[in-house]
Amino acid sequence: MAQYNIANQAVTKENFDPAEHNLVVILTNDLIEQRDRLFADGWADMLRAAVNNGKTVVVIVLDNRSEDMCMPSGLTYTRLAINKSDLAEALANLKTEPEKTIYIATDHTVINSLAASKLQYIDPETIVDWRQGIRNPLLFLSGEARTDYLALAAALPKDGKLAVAFSGGVDSSLLLYVADRVLGGQNATGILGISPFTPRREIQAALSMSKSYGLALSTASFSDTEMRTLYPNPEDRCYHCKKMLFSNFIDFAVKHGFPYLAEGSNLDDMGDYRPGLKAIAELHVLSPLRVAQFDKKKIRSLSAALGLPTKNMPSLACLATRMPYNHTIDPAILGKVDLAEEFLLNRGFKQVRVRVHGDLARIELAPAELTSLLTNSDLRLEINQYLCGLGFNYVTLDIIGYRTGSMNLNVNSVNRK
Repeated sequence: MAQYNIANQAVTKENFDPAEHNLVVILTNDLIEQRDRLFADGWADMLRAAVNNGKTVVVIVLDNRSEDMCMPSGLTYTRLAINKSDLAEALANLKTEPEKTIYIATDHTVINSLAASKLQYIDPETIVDWRQGIRNPLLFLSGEARTDYLALAAALPKDGKLAVAFSGGVDSSLLLYVADRVLGGQNATGILGISPFTPRREIQAALSMSKSYGLALSTASFSDTEMRTLYPNPEDRCYHCKKMLFSNFIDFAVKHGFPYLAEGSNLDDMGDYRPGLKAIAELHVLSPLRVAQFDKKKIRSLSAALGLPTKNMPSLACLATRMPYNHTIDPAILGKVDLAEEFLLNRGFKQVRVRVHGDLARIELAPAELTSLLTNSDLRLEINQYLCGLGFNYVTLDIIGYRTGSMNLNVNSVNRK
């Protein structure tokens, strides 16, 4: 986990409190443009939050450097232009209490001098996202993001504890995060279902997200035997799967004092074939994102404003969606699909599905990524060799590219109702 260096000691990023700390940014000429942009991303919301909470922001520009590339536009702050040799005197003359001030410096000689002076400082190279430790996001949210956050908060139950069916994806991560911040950590928990249908990277993402943000999380494991009734893979498989998983989640939640279960479907899910929604309705599972009128775009936008690492995460789906309906699911094949997709992701592709058609693997990539594979014969050969090594005889690339629910094209219209 990224850390702040404060008073010569490594401490966690909770030390920045926008309601408590003034910020002093010290800029020098030693940054290249790429690092400037990186630091600007890390600083912008910190600075705005401090200003919005009435704290002092001072920008000290050393040796004729311009801060325009680093500082967010539209921000009110005090600007001082001095020589580096005069920095110590300038800091001593600032009318900000040292114990209530955090310094951000872009020069390591300056950072060392701050440490020697026992001043609280942040090395910007360690900034990943300071918002991670803030318990009340309203301290830094503004505008549309603030409105959306309050709308989602209003969609949560007010009279009891809430469990969230949690996958670590963009939707359920936002839901669990907001539930935790609004209801309190003792009143919100995630439940992660682990089965032969769950990609390993999804499990890792969920565990990482919950740990980083201090979100309570329990796991519920489902064995091959428990999942066996789903292996015939009917067109309404998702209905039966959701019914079984969420029934177990509800039993677990109630047993541990959580009378409500919520899940992360959104408005965009209403336009595709989603038999699992029927199970959600039958079990009276809450869908706060839909109640708050969130689509995927709004989910990503609020996730970005909150600093969640899932903001740009590709959509997740259980491994069973890689198999054609009415073809028997084989857990061993799903394991190979999981490995194949991890292999492609490790080669730099962002959105990946490996669909199985007998002994043929059909690769779906984001349309924008198709060209990079089509023009790289060495990479195509490497991918072909790896997937054939997993047991596929043929490896093809879908020329349309990734799209949600591509296995739903031939679903019987009766089952769509």
